[in-house]
Parts: sequence; C-alpha cells; structure tokens
Amino acid sequence: MYTLILIFGMIATYFVVLFILSKLFQQKPVFIWSKITRSLFVIVAFTIFTYISTSYIEDEDVSNRLLHAIGGGFNVVLATFLVIKDFKFKLDFIQFGIIAILLVSFFGIGNEIIEYFLQTNFDMIFASTSIDTWLDLISNGLGGLLGTICLGYFIKAD
Repeated sequence: MYTLILIFGMIATYFVVLFILSKLFQQKPVFIWSKITRSLFVIVAFTIFTYISTSYIEDEDVSNRLLHAIGGGFNVVLATFLVIKDFKFKLDFIQFGIIAILLVSFFGIGNEIIEYFLQTNFDMIFASTSIDTWLDLISNGLGGLLGTICLGYFIKAD
C-alpha cells in the first residue's frame, strides 16, 4: 500500500513540476508521450528500487533517512531533471540548482504534512517523535543537494 502511495506521489511530482516550470518560464509544453512514458518509467523504477533496497536495512532510522534522501530528495531532483529535458526548458546549473532545492523543500514539507494527516487520522505510524520530521526534512535536503550536484552537470542552457 505504502509503495503505491510513493509511486503515485512521484508520478504526480513529475506533472506538478511540469506545471510549475511551464508557468515560471511561460512556456506551453508540447506533450511527446514517448518521452513522458520513458521518464515516468524511470521515476517509478527508481522509486521501487529505492523503497525495496532501503527496506532491507535493519536499522529503521537509517532506512528512513535513506528513503527520504534518495527516494525523496534525489527523486524529486530526478523528476525535475527529466521534465527539463523532456520539455526542453532552458536553464543553467544555478537556475536548476535553485529550482530543484525549492521543489525538494516544497515536496518534502508536503510529504510531512501528509504523513501527519495519515498518522493522526488513520493510525498509520510514520514517526515516533517530532524530531523524526526534522530529520526527514534534512534528509530530503541532503538528497536534493546530492541530486542537484549529480544531475546538474547534465543541464546546459542553450
């Protein structure tokens, strides 16, 4: 169940990032479904791989940190990168970095709000203390920074 929520969230992230960038850069997107399908496949595969690989880590705190860093922060940067490439947005490294980190923060905070709602209304346990929320946000930020450094190299403004 949780895996499906993660997958749906990352697919939605792709389209939210597309909407934000198209409004920010006043560019009407031209939908090429083969590119979109490929990108969504990459995002879903990366999400599933991250979730499965972190679930094998015995220490739940370390597993949760890596899930937020790689499955959250890095994955949002990956979605941003793929939207930029698929729809040919013209950004340089600095613009990419600023936008990517802002989006990681936006989605990270949104994720924590959703976790809070699910935990208080549906008895799903995501955090034992409020410190966990802060550690999740820090992990998202570090993963986003890592993703920005790794993928930003491939961003070239024309």
